[in-house]
Amino acid sequence: MNDPLAQMFRYNAWANATLLAACRDVPGDRLDIVPGGTFGSIRDTLLHFIGSQDAYLSHLAGGGPDLDRWWRDSWMGLDVLSERATASSARLVEAAESLETDADVTFGQEYGERIRARKSALLVQALQHATEHREQICATLTHLGIQPPDLSGWAWGEATGAVEELES
Repeated sequence: MNDPLAQMFRYNAWANATLLAACRDVPGDRLDIVPGGTFGSIRDTLLHFIGSQDAYLSHLAGGGPDLDRWWRDSWMGLDVLSERATASSARLVEAAESLETDADVTFGQEYGERIRARKSALLVQALQHATEHREQICATLTHLGIQPPDLSGWAWGEATGAVEELES
């Protein structure tokens, strides 16, 4: 078992859940505002990066572009999106836990490209991709005058008991 790597994906699951919970307080019409310098609206960015977790999981298994791209459908609401995020985040934790060797996988992309990548590269991409888009959503929340959640590693560590402040 690769526990340190799995902990990084437990952080990912926590950060996704924390951000989705914060987005519940955003009025519906504000979920569609697109400030400059971001991927898109909060709604579109959530769909994109959470849906991409399923794509990375398919790629880890050597799957191709024929996977169900549910995130391209219409908005399903935060409840359904949260369920999908919880499921794919848990599967990423399982993938990280079970990684024993950094094997190559080959998979097809949406536009016909074939890619060979190490599993570690896919896992790094999954973490970085989610982090980038969570930060864009946090910036959008700030733009809207809404305090974004603290998604730092320190906040996760405190929330999970992995970090604690000691008395001097």
